[in-house]
Amino acid sequence: MPDAASHPKVFISYSRKSTEHCDFIRTQAERLQADGVEVVLDQWDLSEGQDKYAFMEKMVTDASISHVLIFSDATYAKKADDRAAGVGTESQIISQKLYESVEQKKFIPILCEKTEEGEACLPVFLGARIWIDFSSPELASENWEQLLRVIYNKPLHEKPPLGKTPSYLLDDSSHASLPTIGKYNSLHNALLNGKATVPYCRRDFLDTVFQYMNSLKCKQYQESQKFPDEIILDELRALLPLREQLLDWLAIESEITDDVKLESVMCSFLENLLALKYPPKDSNSWSGIRSEVHGIFTYEIFLYAIAVLIKAEKYKITHEVLTRFYVMPDSVHYRRHQSDFDQFYFYSNALEAMNRRLGRTRLSPLADVIRERATNNVVPFNTLMQADIIISLTAFLKESGSRWYPHTLVYAGNIDAFPLLLRATRRKDFQRTVAVITGIASGDEIRAKFRNANGENHFRELQFNAQVNICELMNLEKLDTIQEQ
Repeated sequence: MPDAASHPKVFISYSRKSTEHCDFIRTQAERLQADGVEVVLDQWDLSEGQDKYAFMEKMVTDASISHVLIFSDATYAKKADDRAAGVGTESQIISQKLYESVEQKKFIPILCEKTEEGEACLPVFLGARIWIDFSSPELASENWEQLLRVIYNKPLHEKPPLGKTPSYLLDDSSHASLPTIGKYNSLHNALLNGKATVPYCRRDFLDTVFQYMNSLKCKQYQESQKFPDEIILDELRALLPLREQLLDWLAIESEITDDVKLESVMCSFLENLLALKYPPKDSNSWSGIRSEVHGIFTYEIFLYAIAVLIKAEKYKITHEVLTRFYVMPDSVHYRRHQSDFDQFYFYSNALEAMNRRLGRTRLSPLADVIRERATNNVVPFNTLMQADIIISLTAFLKESGSRWYPHTLVYAGNIDAFPLLLRATRRKDFQRTVAVITGIASGDEIRAKFRNANGENHFRELQFNAQVNICELMNLEKLDTIQEQ
């Protein structure tokens, strides 16, 4: 219960047109009192012998009154406009205070009646004010919370705090204008408004994304004196706005698109994304720099896609993404074939060369880049690391082995286990999450498969330092060990 000082105090202004209306007003006042709002009402607080006009003026101007509730019907509106009887005097005082007040939030019109044409019965001085509809018993009940929220100053939707300007907008190397902007805005609007044009807008946007990515030739650096790693990092910074568009799109799709369609859209998108890594057979403008840019960008988007799916609790779709085969395109290096999600993995030779060139001893320069670029508020870096460890767990369970090296976990030194895997200690949570993602029904079976597929030497290779233990981060020994009674 709030203390006495926290109780708002209101005065009710209304027309005493009938006994029934007075009873209605008193009922609303009693309900407000029951909800912790102190009510000043003439039926309770004005006694015989008191000056009713002085009482009205005092209530309207009293600083202890947080709000004046104006219950307006046709009678109230007419008396106020005609300046007739008590309502007329009261409305003169109220209208003067309304015009004097800058905020104008003290006076709340509550509509009790509408005309036959459906127009609000409000006096002229309230005609432009936002009102609360009590014109029927059903509406009065439906809008009661709205009234309380206004009185208590607890709006249903509060303006969020102002965030930081995205770092990529402050970077002079960013492309001034992406060809995807207009396409994305159309898709964003269609998704949020449930328009029938969503499939067309989605295809238009993604076609433009892939056309743009395939057009990157790094020409502006052909005469540059920069090192390859510097060129690659410049290109990646310039692609941040595109990455943000893709992440925003993935987050919206994951929240509002039905699972069957989402699975199809996600897998198709990832397959086309994967094709960016490999130069087509007829390519005559492919370079090692371009290969590095596409490889890092593809790897990064895949991590974010898994993180978004897990955050939206789309565990079945996560399982599909991590177990399906992707058709690889004909390229300079490969003939068309199928491959699994391992193909999204990337090891950057250029960033490792930068590590040596600068005399650094960084465990994973690629992890440094991914962390530095983790500027998206929807998917923070810890969520990205959780996605990486879940991808790793799935990869290590494969009988064919895995080449997935969880780069981002070099930053997991202060983490014992990630939330999804930690909660999966309980059987109920395990079956809902990890069992669905991996397709393995029990923790014991996961542990057996894990040990069968991975030797001790393999684990030692994955121990980045003494502070990072892969098995503990996976919560491997505790998965599915607590059963509810």
